[in-house]
Amino acid sequence: MPVEVRRFAPQPKQREFLSNPADIVVGGGSAGGGKSFALLYEALRHVKVPGFTSIIFRRSYPEITNAGGLWDQASDLYVPAGGRPIRGELEFRWKSGARVSFRHLEHHDDVHQYQGSQICYLAFDELTHFTEHQFFYMLSRNRSTCGIRPYVRATCNPDPNWVKTTLLTPWVDDEYPGERAQSGDVLQFRRINGKVTWVPPGTDKAKSIAFVRMSVYDNPALLEVNPEYLNNLEALPPVERERLLLGNWTVRREGLVYPDHEQVLVNAPLKLSVAPTSGGMDFGFRNPFAAVWGHVDCDDCLWITGCRYKSGVTLPVHAEHLPGDVYWWADPAEPESIRELRIAGHRVRPCVHVPTRGAGGEKRNPKMSGIESVSGRMRTGRLKIVRCEATKPLIRELGLYRYDPAKTLEEPIDQDNHACDALRYLVVGLDRGRRLEPMPSETLEQRQERDQARAEAVRLEREEMFRIAAENPLDERLWS
Repeated sequence: MPVEVRRFAPQPKQREFLSNPADIVVGGGSAGGGKSFALLYEALRHVKVPGFTSIIFRRSYPEITNAGGLWDQASDLYVPAGGRPIRGELEFRWKSGARVSFRHLEHHDDVHQYQGSQICYLAFDELTHFTEHQFFYMLSRNRSTCGIRPYVRATCNPDPNWVKTTLLTPWVDDEYPGERAQSGDVLQFRRINGKVTWVPPGTDKAKSIAFVRMSVYDNPALLEVNPEYLNNLEALPPVERERLLLGNWTVRREGLVYPDHEQVLVNAPLKLSVAPTSGGMDFGFRNPFAAVWGHVDCDDCLWITGCRYKSGVTLPVHAEHLPGDVYWWADPAEPESIRELRIAGHRVRPCVHVPTRGAGGEKRNPKMSGIESVSGRMRTGRLKIVRCEATKPLIRELGLYRYDPAKTLEEPIDQDNHACDALRYLVVGLDRGRRLEPMPSETLEQRQERDQARAEAVRLEREEMFRIAAENPLDERLWS
């Protein structure tokens, strides 16, 4: 019986990334370039060297072990190359004694677990997810006695954090005062008193670094197997499209957070007579307490018909004025306030923003993901706000809530957002775990079938939560 021979080889841009001679090489700058594969493939160069050690880091454990994550990809590469997987230790071992391990640095100080470690090949998958302290601390563990010169490789997508402003400034920051570096150029730096200083080649105690741009267009193997991936990137919201498809490190959100809000304002007095069933709330005393409520119709359109917006009022007073028989999603940072409202007879659950990923596989900011959920309902006509006296506070904030005009913040300015946050909690609660828009390849029949299954799942979940709340308002299952 013939033996199947599996051959793996880097594509030209991946080879450029792997062959760069710098001490530190960062590859990427947009989604779909085959960055993770390149990091994994790099370790295979030295698995026959006795004593070779490598650690490939992700920020969190699930990013390693999830289906299709680093561990699964590594198994496809390393097992045919003689690697023995040790699942319990997230490690591959070779007969030579070489080891490739997978670890996470979820917390800022997790790096101190590696005091005394010697890591010949140190790799970071999605470097922008790590802190500057974590990167430079682990750089001190990048050493070796196996005969191979220690080195670092990393990948990233555009993000206006320390990677842009500190590590890759000459390549990606338009405000860099010196000569801009090109993809693959090798520069020298020293870190003095915690600050990166760029120095001439040959400077004593300097580290060399390079940035190699990689995009989905450099990865024909992916587009051949998954041609719709490019369509997914094209369909992203404007800022994410600029970053993940076009590799734009400079673009930031600007203007109103919800520029389409006027399109969802309607005069529909009959909707005000429909009893509210769903609501969201943001707690406050000096800042306003805000609650919005409404109902969802048979077309999955959320109608907002009321709002409470007051400062300097205690929670028991609010409890008396909130409509009953409403299922509330609330700010999860206020568990005592939620408990107090439950005791007062309201069905309140903390709004847990489920971690999501973008089209490029990047972990998304939960708050921004929630804002996109609200925007998605606005774009698709599945959110309507009835113009009336009760909804004026929400309408007013939608016209004021905006991003920082100076573009120094990635998130919206933390003001004029209390009713907007309450709306976000409501929408995230309703749409938790659901897509608002169909995949590009989804047919109308498939979408209808999915929507029916989704509606039934939501109905069953609500019935169960209502039953639990009625039997015991303080049941811990309500906090999951």
